[in-house]
Amino acid sequence: MQQFNTKFDAIEDIAQSQHQFAENFNYRFSALNKFLDSQSQQSVNLDTKLSNLQEQYLLSSQMSDETDKFQTEFQKNLSTLAHAVKIIMIPVVVLLIVLALLVYKLRSDIKHSKVL
Repeated sequence: MQQFNTKFDAIEDIAQSQHQFAENFNYRFSALNKFLDSQSQQSVNLDTKLSNLQEQYLLSSQMSDETDKFQTEFQKNLSTLAHAVKIIMIPVVVLLIVLALLVYKLRSDIKHSKVL
């Protein structure tokens, strides 16, 4: 009977050590599960942030294209306006210079009594 009790105690110790091993394994597995859950959540957050950045970049790119198109069109219109102003202003300035010279000559002639 003593041998039976000894073997039973040995088996009970083995069972308790197996139980302790299973609890440690369960604890470690639970910790690993929490770690993987947190990594998964961080991955989802990172994916969301990257998606937001991508959307902002695409929106910014589209706005930049529209802005570049507007600036190009504005510069074209400004160039056309500058050309039109040159075409109109150069003859006007030449005409004013000619009139100023004629008025100066007329004034000079009146001053020297050539015109009467």
